Amino acid sequence: MSGSQRGVSSSVRIGEPAPATAASCDGEQIHVTLTDGRMVSHPVPDWVRRAPLAQRRNCEVQGFGTAIYWPDLDEEMGVNEIFGVPEDLIDELAGFTKGMPQV
Repeated sequence: MSGSQRGVSSSVRIGEPAPATAASCDGEQIHVTLTDGRMVSHPVPDWVRRAPLAQRRNCEVQGFGTAIYWPDLDEEMGVNEIFGVPEDLIDELAGFTKGMPQV
């Protein structure tokens, strides 16, 4: 264990950011497949951890790869949070440009 708090990502970089193509959750970790084929994992946020396991496991990619969404909770987490980068960077990598309206 790295010594970081449960549910808090460490400062260790997991590589260059990229939009997501798929996501799954085992209840403790979010496992995200990126557009470049890499798979990264990240602790689920505390607000997801408080939900029943079946609701934690039900997640999907939305926003053209920019967010992980839990439909049973009606909550989402930006892919940028996994990498610790600004939301604008993931939006740009997903093909959005500054000033373009979000869908």
